[in-house]
Amino acid sequence: MATPLLALAARRALVVLLALGVALGAAALALPSSASAATAVHAAAPASIADEHRVGAARGIDVSGHQHPRNRAINFTKVRRAGFTYAFIKATEGRGFVNEWARADGRASARAGLATGFYHFARPSSSARRQAQHFLREVRRTGVRSPMLVLDLETTDGRSRAHLRAWSRTWLATVERATGERPILYTGPGFWKGSVAGSQAFSKYPLWVAHYETKSPTVPGPWRRYAIWQHSDSGRVAGVPGRVDVNVAPRAVAERLAPPQSALARVAAARTAKAKAARTPAAAERSADASVSRGGERPKAGPAEAKAKAGAPSKDRAPERAQGFVARFGLAHGFVLRTPIG
Repeated sequence: MATPLLALAARRALVVLLALGVALGAAALALPSSASAATAVHAAAPASIADEHRVGAARGIDVSGHQHPRNRAINFTKVRRAGFTYAFIKATEGRGFVNEWARADGRASARAGLATGFYHFARPSSSARRQAQHFLREVRRTGVRSPMLVLDLETTDGRSRAHLRAWSRTWLATVERATGERPILYTGPGFWKGSVAGSQAFSKYPLWVAHYETKSPTVPGPWRRYAIWQHSDSGRVAGVPGRVDVNVAPRAVAERLAPPQSALARVAAARTAKAKAARTPAAAERSADASVSRGGERPKAGPAEAKAKAGAPSKDRAPERAQGFVARFGLAHGFVLRTPIG
């Protein structure tokens, strides 16, 4: 009796093993069949972002020395392969601090084809003009061509709203006059409303808003929309050691802000050329907000600007231009100067 029972048990075990093999095979077929498919899954925008912000979004990172634990380098090629198309690197802070990784990160980002930018962490307790000069000098030393430029405004240093408004206008105007490009303004909605509450004059600068744990960011006045949204400060991105800030931007906006030599801008240019050759409208429609651009496409003058043009005093007019900026910063940056300075 023992032998028939053992044979029956063996047959049943074989049937179970065959069924398990079929199930595993079906599961394997359902998984991505290549590295590119896996990358595509990884590159999808996080589910925490509402659909209207995920569809067609361009993803990017911003880094500083904190992303180099134990002097580990960032692999920007891996960052791009993970589906990210732009990167901002901290260059300076205040009047003297320089990020020791700014040059290496900027060059590596540009070589990887990412649209590359640099930002300055504002310290409103000292001269805005001198901080702008310090920033431009260090950005020039990186050798990166036509980078995106950013003012990171997130601390008051104990100064008043009026001081922060005047300080910010001076920094932004100094950089714009020296380079011919409009800087991007980074801030949080709570900080802006509570500590700056800026006037309409700021709306011509593209807004990079930092707002976490929400499916849709709050856009503070005077802006109507954001250019870039930093939606998390704890992202995980291939090629970056540890946590990193992650961002999304409407693709059309990101393409207009991107340096012309970046992959993001080249793809947009090729698409536009193809559309023109086929005698069809360009694929990417321009935003109704003309201020979201790298420069030159200024919105129509508002009441304050009209008064300024007519010679009337305006509280929104930036301080007078710094002397000698062309000689010290202009052409060496690789920027296109549109207005003589100095």
